[in-house]
Amino acid sequence: MKTPEDIARDVLIKRAHGVYGDWETDYGPLIAAAIQAERDAARAPMTTEPLADFWITGPPVGRHLEVVWFSGHPSIGHSTKSEHYLRRIRSKVRHDWGDKAPLTGIVFVLLEAAVPMAASWSGKKKREMNGTLCDGTPDVDNICKLALDGIVGTKNDRIVLLDDKQVPQCFLERRWSSREECGLRIRVYPAGSLRLVDV
Repeated sequence: MKTPEDIARDVLIKRAHGVYGDWETDYGPLIAAAIQAERDAARAPMTTEPLADFWITGPPVGRHLEVVWFSGHPSIGHSTKSEHYLRRIRSKVRHDWGDKAPLTGIVFVLLEAAVPMAASWSGKKKREMNGTLCDGTPDVDNICKLALDGIVGTKNDRIVLLDDKQVPQCFLERRWSSREECGLRIRVYPAGSLRLVDV
């Protein structure tokens, strides 16, 4: 199959010789097929087994700060809600990972957040929105922070990774879901196993 570069070169040659042809008929299908082939190649590594795969049930929570009080003095700290969810992630990850040693080297992390739809939405709206990309909360960056902290573990108890610096690539997809099916999926792959193009 011709690559997009090959097709572009053929088009330039034909134009130089005054042979244009019908663009949609002659070139459209070839370009579409070549682009699809590249997309399939980019996605192909996802069919391989991940190094780690975890599913945390319940509404995903992001890492965020709030004002906390110590001896009558305000201070900035992580919210109680996020700390509780972080403990849930670590508990699940530690249980599933078992006594295996933490991974070393660079890895790629893929996150899928299924966020519950609002209870106030009508049944029709819920059916229409279920599975679609979510434009609500929690923010994707805060979900990533909490998920990475969860798979790393604590300073004295590393779990899947030794440090979140091992993750130069992290992709997160956030979609609407029913409350019964919401959760956070965390998958870890070898570095370079997926190019972040047209995922």
